[in-house]
Amino acid sequence: MEIIAYTAIWLAVSGLFAMLLLSNDPYARARKLADTALERIEVLKHKWLESEKAGYDIGMETAKKSWKRTHAKKWKASRRKLLN
Repeated sequence: MEIIAYTAIWLAVSGLFAMLLLSNDPYARARKLADTALERIEVLKHKWLESEKAGYDIGMETAKKSWKRTHAKKWKASRRKLLN
């Protein structure tokens, strides 16, 4: 009977430990920082292209708003697809 109790306790503790390990992704923060940096690069490219079209520097805020309005959704979907 003791073996059954010890086995049950061991399974419960190891299950909790496995859940803890799986829930804390050590690379989540690094992935978020990388995505932020890549998004900034995309905004800078958009700023450059739109500034060339306009003939003057459109500014970072305008470029961010324009990029989010026109490209952000597709870019984020492609990033999710790439990472999965």
